[in-house]
Amino acid sequence: MSISPTRLAFLLILAASLAKADIITLKDGTKYNGTAIKQGQEWWIKTTDGKSIIVSATEVTSISYTPIPSSKPPASRPSGSPTWNVTRQRADSADTPLAAIALWQKFLDATPPGPDHDAGAKEQETYLNYAEDGAEKINNKWVSGNNRKAILTKANEAFEPVNALIKEKKYVDALKKLQEVGGIYPNSYPLLFLIAWVNTHAQKFPDSIKFYENALHNRPDAPEALNNLAALIVATENSYQRGLALLVRAAESQDSEGLAKNLAKTVAMMPEEMTHDARYKPAIELSKKLSERYKLDPATNWATATWIVMASRDEPMQGLDPYNLNLATATGVVIRNDGLILTSKHTVDKADAIMLI
Repeated sequence: MSISPTRLAFLLILAASLAKADIITLKDGTKYNGTAIKQGQEWWIKTTDGKSIIVSATEVTSISYTPIPSSKPPASRPSGSPTWNVTRQRADSADTPLAAIALWQKFLDATPPGPDHDAGAKEQETYLNYAEDGAEKINNKWVSGNNRKAILTKANEAFEPVNALIKEKKYVDALKKLQEVGGIYPNSYPLLFLIAWVNTHAQKFPDSIKFYENALHNRPDAPEALNNLAALIVATENSYQRGLALLVRAAESQDSEGLAKNLAKTVAMMPEEMTHDARYKPAIELSKKLSERYKLDPATNWATATWIVMASRDEPMQGLDPYNLNLATATGVVIRNDGLILTSKHTVDKADAIMLI
């Protein structure tokens, strides 16, 4: 059987990146058990309980591989055996064709010739075709070509009124339109970011946190989403450990004055025992470094300073029109009595001072 160059490339990538049975440990101490597959600067993780997670390669400290058991299965098994069914279930829930191809390749490598092997090869062929066609999983269906273009066009049309609604501060109406767009095309990082950002304006903080987390699933290194999520979970949940980890990730991606201020505030607010814990020393040192870089006033009581929630930089919404979140060019909006403030990123980066009126 001949193999096209594109298909051969997928299989070569697969051979280089396919992990066996893994324990993935992140910098913040989080551990995942499942299958880990390297995809560029990210790791795609399929956990043993069926969840699909994407993390930045910079966040992974170690991966422990457990080899596939060497015991040989029977020479032939009826198609639909437990191992085959589990692999199919996991492949069906994969977010990218490459991830599904990898799962089937893992199955094929561990399965001798027979009905199951043939059935697995046929399943992998389906996902190889998806990969070659540039298919995308939209609302749990693989879509490509003109069908995908039609979905993006429909989403684009539904998105048109959103900016006007935000400018008029009709946040509830804006969220309804955004949810309509999300129902049509839910895969866009900028769309998820905007839903989170508007939810913050509407003081729906749990929803805002959820959508920032969803946005980071699509783009793990996005500094504005990391910064905003950190500010929200520290301000609303007092989760200092997670907040610090998110701000450090954001700084590793791209630091800014607003991020430096949020990091300084988090360090100033966190419990005394954390300041003496060696695990948080790197974050504290980073805060000092960024404070010096952006010339933050050391006399400021950062524990009582306002949180900075950044707007996203202008960018296309994966097929939708570009949008601009710099709605008020030099203003901010205080949305909580304890000092959570919304403002645009360029306001923080270019301002000499921030004045609350």
